[in-house]
Amino acid sequence: MTHLLDTALSILETAVQDGDSGDPYNDFYGMYYAAEQALAKLKQLREAGGWRPIAEAPKDAGVEVLLYRNNEGWGAIEIGVWSERFQVWSTELHSDDAPTHYMLLPSPPTEDL
Repeated sequence: MTHLLDTALSILETAVQDGDSGDPYNDFYGMYYAAEQALAKLKQLREAGGWRPIAEAPKDAGVEVLLYRNNEGWGAIEIGVWSERFQVWSTELHSDDAPTHYMLLPSPPTEDL
């Protein structure tokens, strides 16, 4: 995922640096093309997963997700599930700090290592 983000940022940085040729017509279409390429890379990044706002997290019964919270000034990452009964994310840490982001867990390995 980092590679996709780096590629998108590189495309935009190059377009901005090279964007002022003095010909507004060509500059506009050059920037449009660069933005179009970067947008495609960013969409790939979004579809590949990554950290998402906690408001978008699935709250289906038993669905475990990776949670990120700022636990007393320290970032903490842990696995949790939504507790419908208590209306909170349930984890082993039992922190008072609510998670701010989530990420879906990857699929388990399909073969023995």
